[in-house]
Amino acid sequence: MLVIDTDLYIDDVLCLALLPYLGFAADDVIITTVGSYAPVTETANRAAGLVQAMAFPAPVFRGADAPWKGLGELPPSLAIPQPSAAIPSIHEATARLESHPGPIDILGIGPSTNLPLLFDAIAPSRIGRITLMTGAIFDGHDGQPEAEFNAARDPEALQDILRSGLPITLVPLDLCNKVQIPASRIPNLEQLGTIGPMLISAHHALRDETWAQAMIDGVVPYDAVALLVALYPERFLTAGMQIQVLDSSSPHPGAFVAEFDDTSPVRVALGGDIKWARKLLSFPMT
Repeated sequence: MLVIDTDLYIDDVLCLALLPYLGFAADDVIITTVGSYAPVTETANRAAGLVQAMAFPAPVFRGADAPWKGLGELPPSLAIPQPSAAIPSIHEATARLESHPGPIDILGIGPSTNLPLLFDAIAPSRIGRITLMTGAIFDGHDGQPEAEFNAARDPEALQDILRSGLPITLVPLDLCNKVQIPASRIPNLEQLGTIGPMLISAHHALRDETWAQAMIDGVVPYDAVALLVALYPERFLTAGMQIQVLDSSSPHPGAFVAEFDDTSPVRVALGGDIKWARKLLSFPMT
């Protein structure tokens, strides 16, 4: 079982769209939603509409709103249809997880607000891999630590789970920024079926934004990179670290203060087979 906790931005949509192409059946996945770019009710509705449009009926559950909001809305290029049924609460998901025999893997690709609740619902012996797209180790601006979006939206929840003692792999900006989908390959997203045209439109808009901000002629598929780390850990290099997450009272909430420590249960993915990841996410998927 794979639990994916998402705030459903463009890279989240690509991550979910990849699931059937990477061998997942809908019965293998539970999707929980966290409000960030939009209120959680809207995010949950869009997630349910997405899996409906994909003909991939994984169950979707409505979680909580992150305490620190992000951009205020989901991009208009994400023209996801409304679902045909109401979205149940995350508490129904935790009830399922409490009775599931395991192992249960967790992939967090949004703020960490829902994760303590999910961790509490699963006995540690039944938790498999925990992979989170969050944070930055070496990346920064003008000598200041980089506060990555997901970490900055709920730094207290992230710090709480990093102190749990559970083995956790973090996928920071440092790794994600190395894996890019070139602008010339964006049209290949049509291979992802009925949602292909929507993904192409959204990624072209994102490419324009990425070029304006970082002069990258393509897009960085952050959450799809985290999915690859979760599924193919042998392809990536990780280092043990002690992580302090600066809290919401800091001038840089969500920024990391990191120290290498091979004994730490927290591993940080910093490199690996980047060429393989770029090729897989640039299509065709072979």
